Amino acid sequence: MQLKKTYFLVLLIVNVVNLCTGQQPADKGANAKTKQVFEYIAGLSKQGNYKQIAYSFFSFFRLNIGKFLSGQFAGFSNLNFNLSQVDTIAEETGQIPAILGCDYANGFGNAIPPQKLIDYSCNPTLIDHWNRDGFITIDTHFPNPVSSNGGDLRNRSNLIFTDLLKPQTTTGQRWRSYLDIVAEGFNNLQQANVTVLYRPFHEMNGGWFWWGKQVRKKNIEIRNMIKIIFPQISKIL
Repeated sequence: MQLKKTYFLVLLIVNVVNLCTGQQPADKGANAKTKQVFEYIAGLSKQGNYKQIAYSFFSFFRLNIGKFLSGQFAGFSNLNFNLSQVDTIAEETGQIPAILGCDYANGFGNAIPPQKLIDYSCNPTLIDHWNRDGFITIDTHFPNPVSSNGGDLRNRSNLIFTDLLKPQTTTGQRWRSYLDIVAEGFNNLQQANVTVLYRPFHEMNGGWFWWGKQVRKKNIEIRNMIKIIFPQISKIL
């Protein structure tokens, strides 16, 4: 389904500081509202004594260390999503976090079919936060697409990673079905004029998820994976 006007834009981010280095939104068709969000984050002023942060660890972020937005992850959409911690923060500080996070995918669990593990029922709460001038971030702990009953989030041994790029394989078909459900959730947010900060393949340089440390040649496979996310999601938006 194509919309005549696109009010929703997926911004691929690893973290806020990556947005502050003169980069552009991942989607070249970013609408005005999304560009406004991007520019706001990029234009945050530095706070605190950021020069005291361990320089050796953050050397490639050195120009942007000290730029912060508060945020709170509220849980997995189909499992334990709730605002209890946000409410506690509000009671203690009189403020609510700028960013509210939800995970659409519970790759820690099992289900038949595994598509049941992908869920966007947290959207009404996200929309309410957006309408209160907050930001929204979504991540996805996708179950391992090679598994017929989900799970295997931390099992990297049974997956031929390049199969995800091949729609003729069972793994590739299952992977695209996961993206289709995510796209349905994004379409719902699009109808509410919400801009989302989307974080696929988070912590990809670690070895604890099936997508982590899968690449040896300049992240070529991960880059290819990210390239197919936009077309797959856009066909539903």
